[in-house]
Amino acid sequence: MGLSTHLATEDGSVGRRGRVTASLEARIEQHLASGRKLRILACGPKEMLWAVARIAEANAIECYLSLEAYMACGIGVCLGCAVPARSRPYRYTCNDGPVFLASDLVIPPAAGALPRSAT
Repeated sequence: MGLSTHLATEDGSVGRRGRVTASLEARIEQHLASGRKLRILACGPKEMLWAVARIAEANAIECYLSLEAYMACGIGVCLGCAVPARSRPYRYTCNDGPVFLASDLVIPPAAGALPRSAT
């Protein structure tokens, strides 16, 4: 498919040293300069996914997130895997996912960030 993989670890034991979001931002700068269309596909811990979604939104890049959740029922009845969404009140990881278009999800603000209405 012509895709490349870029690894990052906080301690630098594999790939680039630092958080994957720093590596992502560097790659975005390179690709935007080249004029190529980008799409981000991400999986991992929720806080990292929210950070990736914020970066994608800030750069107007289509982004898909693969979410993980406890799924007690597997059909969306127990609401254990509910994720707030823009298209309807909630999406359910078990039934609607696990992959979601990030722009449809309500992404929480970064820790320590002011709510949008206050900025």
